[in-house]
Amino acid sequence: WVTPTPWAAQPDLHAANRHIDRDGETVGCTGRLALDRLRLRQTYAEWVVNRRQFAGFVTAVIFWGLIATVGGQARADTSAQALSLPGGPTSAMDSTPVRLDADLYLPSTTPAPAVVLAHGFGGSKASVATDAEYLADRGFVVLAYTARGFGGSTGTISMNSPDFEIADASAVIDYLATLDTVTQDGASDPRVGFAGGSYGGALSLMAAGYDNRVNAVSADITWNDLQTSLFGQSVSNPPASRGVGVFKQLWSGLFFSAGLVTQDGEVTDCGRFAPDWCAAYSTAAADGVLTDKARELMAASSPASITDRISVPTLLGGGQSDSLFPLAQTSANAEQISAANETVKVVWHAGGHDGGVDEGDRLRELNAEWFSFHLADGPEVTN
Repeated sequence: WVTPTPWAAQPDLHAANRHIDRDGETVGCTGRLALDRLRLRQTYAEWVVNRRQFAGFVTAVIFWGLIATVGGQARADTSAQALSLPGGPTSAMDSTPVRLDADLYLPSTTPAPAVVLAHGFGGSKASVATDAEYLADRGFVVLAYTARGFGGSTGTISMNSPDFEIADASAVIDYLATLDTVTQDGASDPRVGFAGGSYGGALSLMAAGYDNRVNAVSADITWNDLQTSLFGQSVSNPPASRGVGVFKQLWSGLFFSAGLVTQDGEVTDCGRFAPDWCAAYSTAAADGVLTDKARELMAASSPASITDRISVPTLLGGGQSDSLFPLAQTSANAEQISAANETVKVVWHAGGHDGGVDEGDRLRELNAEWFSFHLADGPEVTN
């Protein structure tokens, strides 16, 4: 685990709490950042560009190292095969598949079950390289890829939209179905698990809800409902209630700043965010309110929308040091999934987006044991 840089060490970021003009005037609600008059966009851009380590601020704390046994195989070659895979459509108006920057890791003995590793927000396939090597050492075929809108992958960021990021995940499964090195359970049906934390955890849950070829999931410190996560103390999960809680300006500003740098290295108002998500953030930052469109976007990108479809073994981690996606979000995922799925395991740990205590060794063991049992007929794991 690498904890995030303490907020106190980044005083400029506290400007993220000042998104309204001092005269009370609403600033820039039409898709441009509502930050120009307070120079927040410049602050964010300079911070992202000059402190490149921020690219891992969420990813650094998100992922369980995934160390455990799946037969004890040793890898003869620790190098990864670099790939450029086709994903889902570029946008609603452009059906051209995005290109996903990926790495494939092979164990010494194949065919073997596969695990797809999804990184946290602001990260890339490199963020989970060590985890991929560990899993390959234990006998899994591992595919780590950079989500659209980040790193070397093309496309724009849509926050795990079913039409885009989740379509990309299904395309990755399609690729694994073509490999002789991956255990196949049927035609176009590889044996595969998905794992990730935070942004990658939500993707893993969403993939399991939308694609029935996913055989097991591990998701750590992630959200159940994006609205109740970013607007804390909302009355209840939408659409049952229109009540909106307090906007988490600092966390949202940090997320948004991670996507402001384009693939060419330029800093723009929307960066690599899709226009609809850019507009949703701009309005929320200026007014602290949600438009109907923003509600729809958040609902579609929330595991709460598909938890009743997740029928595969699901391991959920929740951090006790997490003000972004607190334990209430973990509990909501667990309660909703377990309503129709008996194979759900929940682990609380002392880490989270706020840092906390490193429990990496315990979590790595638990996580890899989960995949060993549910993908590779390893020792039984209790729920």
